[in-house]
Amino acid sequence: MDPEKKEWWRDIKSHYHPHLGQLKFDRPIKTQPETGLFADFIETISNGDRDINILDLCCGPGGYTLALAARNYKVFGFDINKEFIAFVKDSAVRSGQIQKDPDLMIGDMRVLPFCESFDLVYN
Repeated sequence: MDPEKKEWWRDIKSHYHPHLGQLKFDRPIKTQPETGLFADFIETISNGDRDINILDLCCGPGGYTLALAARNYKVFGFDINKEFIAFVKDSAVRSGQIQKDPDLMIGDMRVLPFCESFDLVYN
């Protein structure tokens, strides 16, 4: 892959959720079985501290972002795919389980536009 290629992410087939074309945007995405286990892991390593700032780098359709937001973590979702970001926003609203909406941004992970720092970053 050419690192200078502007749309480098188009060559990564795994970037797109295999069922993105089937998502209807009329209901939250079904969480994968491991999202609960992942959120448990974050609770363990953060000692349950809900005041930490978490970055979900390349958040995709937001399964982990939403699982952590549902547990009252401050989560920032970042992805190059605008459809994913729109889907996460819509899912957060429709879930009714999220008290702290995740912050979301469209962008390229090679150039992070953040002024703030994060206590935990995962991909």
